[in-house]
Amino acid sequence: MRKLIGIIVAMGVFMLVSGISVYAQDQSYIYNKYQQPVPSLPGYYAQTSYEEFECGKLNVPEDIYIRDNYCFIADTNNNRIIIYDISNNDFRFIRIIDSFSNNGKQDKFSNPNGVFANAQMELFIADTTNGRIVKLDFEGNFINVFGKPEITVMSNNYEYFPKKIVVDEDYRMYILATGMTEGLMQLNKNGEFIRFYGSNPVRPNMFELLFRNFLTQEQISRRRIFIPQEYSNVTLSNERFIYTSTLGVENEQVKHLNYSGKNIIRMDNLVHNKYGDHTTVPDIVDVGVDKSDNIYTLDQKSGRIYQYNELSDLMFVTGGIGDKQGSFKKATALAVADDGRVFVTDSMKNNITVFKPTEFGALVLKANDLYIEGYFKESRDNWDEIIKRDANYTLAKKSIGSAYLQEKQYYSAMKYFLEGRDFKGYSQAFEKFRTDFLRKNFNIICIIIIIFITLVLVFKKRITRSIDGIVEFVG
Repeated sequence: MRKLIGIIVAMGVFMLVSGISVYAQDQSYIYNKYQQPVPSLPGYYAQTSYEEFECGKLNVPEDIYIRDNYCFIADTNNNRIIIYDISNNDFRFIRIIDSFSNNGKQDKFSNPNGVFANAQMELFIADTTNGRIVKLDFEGNFINVFGKPEITVMSNNYEYFPKKIVVDEDYRMYILATGMTEGLMQLNKNGEFIRFYGSNPVRPNMFELLFRNFLTQEQISRRRIFIPQEYSNVTLSNERFIYTSTLGVENEQVKHLNYSGKNIIRMDNLVHNKYGDHTTVPDIVDVGVDKSDNIYTLDQKSGRIYQYNELSDLMFVTGGIGDKQGSFKKATALAVADDGRVFVTDSMKNNITVFKPTEFGALVLKANDLYIEGYFKESRDNWDEIIKRDANYTLAKKSIGSAYLQEKQYYSAMKYFLEGRDFKGYSQAFEKFRTDFLRKNFNIICIIIIIFITLVLVFKKRITRSIDGIVEFVG
């Protein structure tokens, strides 16, 4: 019996220490009010996985892009781009583009790592090993090719291997190239270099900085220099908003860049200022943004999709590492369709997994849309239903707190903000509660203060008389 109890206690300690690893790889979780991972209802389910294709098996798919119900796949090691129609919950083959006529000569791709389609359905392919961007029309007809751009601040023999590309509505190209730590390469519509855009900040190791104080200049010159981390992926939202992801960094794994390249992503409610699993350093290999500006991050290390709203509240965790449907071996890219489905490529399984919102997920997405747009009161019924289904869902409690705050029910707002660990919201509600309480009870408070002061004066006068009487009696 003692042995059994010891085993149970040991298992409990292990579960407590291991935290997130308690849950199965594909089990959905959320963080509770103490920022601990707890089981949660899944927001998405794996609708299907595509492994057999009309065009043959995939071979290391490195990118996927969706526009207007068309899915574009960079089938990297097969040196081709594949187009599918995904309308009406379908996955219908359209065409393969594995060659094109370039000024009268047949040309081919070599390890294309990225694909993008603009509003005119013109394709931009990052033809990586060939060191160029190829521009084609939707049928695969040649339009233009952009080779290595001339950059005045770099020597002409620099290596150029473009991996990812997005193009804004003014035909400016933003290219992620291997080894380019200066940021994204911004080119004009003619393929001419404009500038490096939005580089990651240099984050020196504090121990290394301290250690260098004891070295000579020669020794320091032989040590590794501090350079920015290069991006892992780039995404364009609403034709003009650039989002990037970065592997293996403690902070700013996901960035939303403005025109000047400054990160303006809203991290109001991001736990520990970190996307992905906040107990470790994630490998965010891709980022996607849907029409409601919800952010989807793909962590290659854990095989999980972490979904946030635009305020960086964690909404869902989906996926994991494994062999079964809905899990990954090496997830490489994701794309979000207009109908809410999420498509993820796996370069080891050589497949595409499609996730669809569950009933619970759809309810959360609807409530969140109302919440973000400022319709707190209108969203409260949905949040109430969400809490009934999942008492651990922290975002629902914070949102209900916002609804009560809007309705001037400050005490109830304080309660829900506290349960949702929204201390900023709690402070706002408390301040308004205090102001409202004083305003409503001002007359009563004044009367109580006057009575208190009167009693103090009377009591003081009586004590003074008593003391005087005692002194007179003694004397």
